[in-house]
Amino acid sequence: MGAFARWSALSPLELSFFRLVSATLALFFLLPREQRFSYFYTKEYLLISIAGLLFALDTIFYFNAFQLTTLGNAVLPYNMQPVFMALLSPLILKERADPRNIFLFVLSLLGVGIMLLPCLLKLSYTDAAGIGFSLGGAFCLSLVALIARHLQMNAIIFVYYTMFTASLILLPFFKFAGRLGLKQLVIAAVVGLIHTALAYVLYYDSLRTIRIEHVVTLSYLIPVVAALTGLLIFREPLNLHTILGGLLIIASGLILIFRS
Repeated sequence: MGAFARWSALSPLELSFFRLVSATLALFFLLPREQRFSYFYTKEYLLISIAGLLFALDTIFYFNAFQLTTLGNAVLPYNMQPVFMALLSPLILKERADPRNIFLFVLSLLGVGIMLLPCLLKLSYTDAAGIGFSLGGAFCLSLVALIARHLQMNAIIFVYYTMFTASLILLPFFKFAGRLGLKQLVIAAVVGLIHTALAYVLYYDSLRTIRIEHVVTLSYLIPVVAALTGLLIFREPLNLHTILGGLLIIASGLILIFRS
């Protein structure tokens, strides 16, 4: 999604709003007519609305991070979401971690730490503030994932109502600069349909069936994919820290997959 965000030439908030709206519209037509508004009147919608608020806050925090610090400083701390999920899951969901997976979790966390090390050694006040906002967004997104797992409802319905609520919450902050041409429409549609609607439906559907520690370990592949995207598409060089940290993350993920 980071590559498409760069190609769009839209501001982060504009692209975020358009992707939420396009994802909501796609899921609106995908759902049966009787389910498009029925959950507004159920007790589950209270938690769904909280998830929508958290998703909107996640967006605001994340894009503030982009304004205050570099792309790497904003993206890498954002991938601490799995850590928050691992810490909060026993408290909120009362799930016990498999001791055999603790080593893989620590290995993955060490890999992220190695990737973050160059950023942490060259911090200014604004960089520290940006990293703080990024961590705030990651914390909000981890709570959304735990809410989805707790509800155990159809993933399409959960994502639809969450995106719908988040769109309404972001609407007062949205200011369109008038640059929406064909290129921006196509990119916004791709980000909304593929990177938002499809991606989150698959993600939250998986949360219904697999253990949290599996989600945590495999989620650490995100910074690896981001680093490879930067290398292959934007010719951004990989440093030794990124390579070593990425290898640790990939190794832990492969061990988990083959053992499962």
